[in-house]
Amino acid sequence: MMMKRKETRKLLLLGYFLISICVHAQEQKVDCKYHTQEALFYLNGSSSIAKDSLKAMAYLKPCLETKHATAQFIMGQALLNSAEADSIQQGFRWIQKAAKQKHPPAIERLGVLYKYGIACKLNFNKARRLFKKASKLGNDKAAYSLGYMYFKGLGNTKQDYRKAVEWFKKSHYPMATYWLGVCYLKGYGVPKDMAKATALLQTNYTEQETTENNTSAIETKATKQIDTLETHADNAPSNDITKENLYGKWTGQLLQLDWSGTHIENSLPLVFTLKHDSIQENIHYTWKLNSKEKTGNTILIDHALYFNNLQSTLPPALQLNKEQDSLDHALLSVEIAHKTFAGSNYLIGTVESYIPTWNEPSAPMRFVLTNQQITTENNVPLSAEILRALAAQEHRFIKVYPNPFQSDLIVAYTLKEPSHIHIELANISVPTQVHVIEKGTQQQAGAYRYYFDGSPLKKGIYVVRVFVNGEQKTKLILKK
Repeated sequence: MMMKRKETRKLLLLGYFLISICVHAQEQKVDCKYHTQEALFYLNGSSSIAKDSLKAMAYLKPCLETKHATAQFIMGQALLNSAEADSIQQGFRWIQKAAKQKHPPAIERLGVLYKYGIACKLNFNKARRLFKKASKLGNDKAAYSLGYMYFKGLGNTKQDYRKAVEWFKKSHYPMATYWLGVCYLKGYGVPKDMAKATALLQTNYTEQETTENNTSAIETKATKQIDTLETHADNAPSNDITKENLYGKWTGQLLQLDWSGTHIENSLPLVFTLKHDSIQENIHYTWKLNSKEKTGNTILIDHALYFNNLQSTLPPALQLNKEQDSLDHALLSVEIAHKTFAGSNYLIGTVESYIPTWNEPSAPMRFVLTNQQITTENNVPLSAEILRALAAQEHRFIKVYPNPFQSDLIVAYTLKEPSHIHIELANISVPTQVHVIEKGTQQQAGAYRYYFDGSPLKKGIYVVRVFVNGEQKTKLILKK
């Protein structure tokens, strides 16, 4: 009996041994280099081969079963390009598996996924660690990506041109060469060197070309105002931010800075108008940048204005590529300070924005604007006191100031839609005495204000009549 059991064990061990040899032999037969190349052919397609993701995955399958790192990486890349959330998550997991096997491109790609929060939580610390790890394994793109994060100060990465240069120098990736050339061209983190910049960027730059735009920007009035205000910050008190002291027409310059926020790259004329919207009970803005006008509503929270859909087209902060002369920026918010200096009011703003095409923040932008008084439709300046008094009557269609009046009279109203308007003032006691303030005219939706000189009028009760598309609206006022 004992002999039979020993023979049975021997046979079982021999069987397992033979099976393992067969499996190993089958694994050895899978040429994963060939399979991954074929998979790439079908994933990329060509003039002779149509794209076919199913065939590509069929080629990858036997290599995935053997835990081949390159096959895992290619599968992950393919699934990440899918529009399906489940497929993207699967793609992330395949990239993770390849990265655990110290596959350099997979480690770099995993860093990119953490950098943008794709199929995972956004984590710049992990992204930097993965880029460093991949770079040590010889991945040039990872070294470039790390340099790029330091160059622009992305996320919680502290902006540092010197560290950016250090990483760009370690990489042979084409974009690393480009940004290293930019650093030599602009003097970012290294002394300016036109010869090195020309060699790296393959364009013959001269010192005059690189400083021409900067010089014109620095000489702008707005830049001088910012320098003056910052130099004398202690003597330029910040005023409380209220809707009232924001209302008005502000003019000046929008300054595009470099990524360190210390060098001016460009300066653009800006007119920023803010006024009360009594219809929607919020702040209406007009943003006129470089003669292109955008309008909408904004909200004021603490010391910042928030925008819902403000898009501006701006020249690139570094305009080195003549083929790309503009970029669309989505302006999210502006942190503002209202200062009074040398008897003038200034609105200083730090703009938070991003570039949708690149899915990353814009370079820093600031503006310094001076206040222009709001005027009536007949060009009479209005004081802040008058504007506050009119705003207090927002629930009324016809708003007047003052009431009673002696000479100067302001009549205001807001239209919800384009309308035909006629405005007049009549004496209640003598109905035939009618004074036309605005003869019939077509007006767009918005707020309107008119000045009327009532000094020649006799004392008494008057009625302001505003005809909106023929419908009469009235307001009684007293002349003292």
